[in-house]
Amino acid sequence: MSVARSAEVRSAAVRGAVVRDGEARRTETPNAVMTTFASPTLGGAAQALWQVEMAPGASGPVHVMDAEQIWRAIAGGATVHLGGEDEGEDVPLAPGDTVVLPAGLVRRIEADPDAGFTAVVTGAGGARACVPGGEPVVPGWIS
Repeated sequence: MSVARSAEVRSAAVRGAVVRDGEARRTETPNAVMTTFASPTLGGAAQALWQVEMAPGASGPVHVMDAEQIWRAIAGGATVHLGGEDEGEDVPLAPGDTVVLPAGLVRRIEADPDAGFTAVVTGAGGARACVPGGEPVVPGWIS
């Protein structure tokens, strides 16, 4: 790499955003606590990165996302119900497991009844979620 190109790469890196630990945004819902580490409104990222913490036995709503998400289980366990309440399959997640959830897939996450569930998730910043009968909305932790 030329000296000029090296300087250009270093300069681009300096212009990148650093989101400090104290700047992370915490969002509480009845089902979980999401801590946003980067998103379009936090660091200006095109992708969002957040942590989900669910209490033992907590369950998120049946919903679809209009963009792919990747979930990495880091503590506890969960069951990912794919395809809605009465159809599809249940996929168990344990620490170290990663699940890729494509756009448009009906899903619901249920935390282990004893251990709860913690995961790190990434997906498109500004992706919209939709529950049955509802309007698509951008969840606050990925906006």
